[in-house]
Amino acid sequence: MFCRLSLQRIAPTLVIMFICWCSLHRLVFAQLLPHSITQAQETLLRQLSGNALPPLADLEAYSLRYHPALRIARSDVAQAQQDIVTAGLRPNPVIAVQKDIFPWIGEAFAPAQKQYGFQLNVPFELGGKRDYRIALAEQATQAVRLQVANSARLLLLAVRLAYFDVLSAQEYSAIADTTVSIYRTLVDLNALRLNQQQIAANEYTRSRIALDQALLQQRETQLALRKARIALLSTLGISADSSLARSPQNTSVPRQRLEPIVRTIPSLDSLRNQTLRNRHDLLLARAVQRTAGANQELQEANASIDITVGLDAYIQQGVFIYGLTTQIPLPFFSRNQGEREKSRLRADQAEQSFEYVRRSLLNEIEAAAAEYEVRAQTLRNFSAQAGIANRDDILARALSMRTVAELSYKSGSISLLELLDALRTHQDILRSYIDALTQYNKSIVQLDAVSASDTIIIE
Repeated sequence: MFCRLSLQRIAPTLVIMFICWCSLHRLVFAQLLPHSITQAQETLLRQLSGNALPPLADLEAYSLRYHPALRIARSDVAQAQQDIVTAGLRPNPVIAVQKDIFPWIGEAFAPAQKQYGFQLNVPFELGGKRDYRIALAEQATQAVRLQVANSARLLLLAVRLAYFDVLSAQEYSAIADTTVSIYRTLVDLNALRLNQQQIAANEYTRSRIALDQALLQQRETQLALRKARIALLSTLGISADSSLARSPQNTSVPRQRLEPIVRTIPSLDSLRNQTLRNRHDLLLARAVQRTAGANQELQEANASIDITVGLDAYIQQGVFIYGLTTQIPLPFFSRNQGEREKSRLRADQAEQSFEYVRRSLLNEIEAAAAEYEVRAQTLRNFSAQAGIANRDDILARALSMRTVAELSYKSGSISLLELLDALRTHQDILRSYIDALTQYNKSIVQLDAVSASDTIIIE
């Protein structure tokens, strides 16, 4: 009684102490993991909230480590590994105990004449079923690993495409901001000229209309940039409802510029061989084919019989009796016919799927290589038409053309319509180059994804 009352009194205290210990343990554990998923998300959000984007390598590393889809897929690998353990288990022996319990009355059924005994049955699997089960589970585990690796390949492609979309949207937004600044200066100049009666009111009105159009275009580019950032967050598996992700805050950080990817592209034959050698979905199709073959071998083995050996021991009417019992099924009716035929059909299906995936990948690498050639040629033609070698020269020449038009308009050498046409031409050149550069970079990352140039290890 004393022990029971004491336990009732101290139980609430023990519960409170346990809760405090758990909270302290969680706090200490969080401090010991500075690269936890929450802190990593906060770091990326703060970087995305300013003008500068995190390096693409950091975004890729984050997505491979913390993306919810991959975290869930990795648990599938862990579950598949446990299937190997299950496949290696042997059947349990069975023991049966017998004893008379009814109080029979009479000389023939005296209590001393009751029966006691036990039986130990040990099943034995024949035909190598256990080995075939383990082989099937191992092949299935490898297939799950390759499926996760293929998902990671597609995730890296999505992150890279979203990253270049953000850079492109930033470039378009910067062009729109510059255009608004130019038109504001033009409106102020024409307002001064109108007061001095140097221009007509119609010319001032045209400049105001051009400014209004530029403001509308600026808002559109800002919206496109915000949507591109949200799309990048979604690709990374991060919620976009944080206030850090809604609007830029740290505008003092220099804006990251869109630069062409410098890469030596292998020949088409090398890309074909690399694709057939490294593509995870093709390796997955091969693993599924091997899994189907392992399942077919297992189903054939399941057609063989299993025997059970039993050891019997009884005390019957005071006499100790022991013996050996063997149970051998007679496979007259059930020989696993349905599963054997189904496994054969699945093996044929897996082989056809492998060939289909192989042909599809060859077509995919052809299309990706063709797109890269077109995008690269477009970028080269753009540079050749501009008569310059790199992007800085392109921007310098476009800026020079715009500056000359502005100075000519101020001196009265050209009209407002000629100035507006020069400004629009300058904007079209910049947008065309940004579009060509973005498509060129995307074609390279698409080619990398198709040829599986990234080495992805799934733990």
